[in-house]
Amino acid sequence: MKKNFSHGQFSENISEGKDFSRRPGFKNRFDKKGFWGRVRRTIAGSNVVLEIIDARFPEQTRNKRIENIARRNKKKVIVVFNKVDLIGTENARKAAQEMDLKKETVFVSCTEKTGTAKLRKAIFEASRGKSVKVSVVGYPNTGKSSVINLLKGRKTMRTSSTAGFTKGEQYARVSEKILLIDTPGVIPLTEMDETSLALIGARSPGQLQEPELAAEKLVKLLQGRGKEEICGVKIKGLDTEKAMEEIALRKGKLKKGGLPDVKAASKMLLLDWQKGKKNL
Repeated sequence: MKKNFSHGQFSENISEGKDFSRRPGFKNRFDKKGFWGRVRRTIAGSNVVLEIIDARFPEQTRNKRIENIARRNKKKVIVVFNKVDLIGTENARKAAQEMDLKKETVFVSCTEKTGTAKLRKAIFEASRGKSVKVSVVGYPNTGKSSVINLLKGRKTMRTSSTAGFTKGEQYARVSEKILLIDTPGVIPLTEMDETSLALIGARSPGQLQEPELAAEKLVKLLQGRGKEEICGVKIKGLDTEKAMEEIALRKGKLKKGGLPDVKAASKMLLLDWQKGKKNL
């Protein structure tokens, strides 16, 4: 039975996205020729914007800057909650209500191939039945390419759990009237720490300086959501550091002398989490 949870448990401020690029003297690497320039041009040239967010962390993977660009260009935004199979559709609906999006929302699972008909209908209604170009935007690893493949009905976009896998715009014709444009993933210039980036899938475990901290935060998060066991280790009431040691032993991640290799176990746990494995 899936537990209710607060979608803002692990971070309270990263969704606001403090933009350092507006500070005097800051060199913005996302200038008109960079990512944000491409996003503006893509959105301006499209009719509808699909914002893909991770249902596990909807507020944290929401990108308000992209929403503002779409609003200024008078484009319809459809917020797509992806990976709802990992938390349950009802929990995702509750999170959407708490966020008060004031935008159309659709709930999908690319793994279980659900929500396709509703998403197609939302696009069709937004375009009023006319031929339409749809920009697909969102953070790395939220499943943009997977959503496109879901709509297409077969795999046309390469997918990966590696953060930032999509390097440039990719195009897919879903039907005679619908053309989807997948933009590269982006991490806004924010004060988001590497732990939070790892939890939303925007930083690969191998890129982390301290994967142990991110793994312990994940354990604490899952404990708060009512999960009692991870990797066969009972975590209820267990200290996070001790929990990771037990997980390392359970999974055979050992150093010389049989000591638990917590760093290796942390990378393994985070990778499984980013891949969306239910039975961690």
